[in-house]
Amino acid sequence: MKVNVEKNPFLVERLRIVMLPTITVIKDGKTDHSIVGFDEFGGTDDFSTTDMEYVLSTYGVINFDGDRYVYIYIYFMNPLTS
Repeated sequence: MKVNVEKNPFLVERLRIVMLPTITVIKDGKTDHSIVGFDEFGGTDDFSTTDMEYVLSTYGVINFDGDRYVYIYIYFMNPLTS
């Protein structure tokens, strides 16, 4: 769900959103984790859908069918992304 934070200050306060973008992971009706900024996506806003799938799968939100080693190589081992 996408929320306009300017029009929903109650929800922003309730979910403790202090920075944009923030993705709040909710499981069983409870906040499980918040992804704040782009750090978990390699520190850049130029990430692929596959990158997002992998990160969300680490929190059990979705199932990731791709190759996680491609993600790890691109962001942690590839000298071109440094």
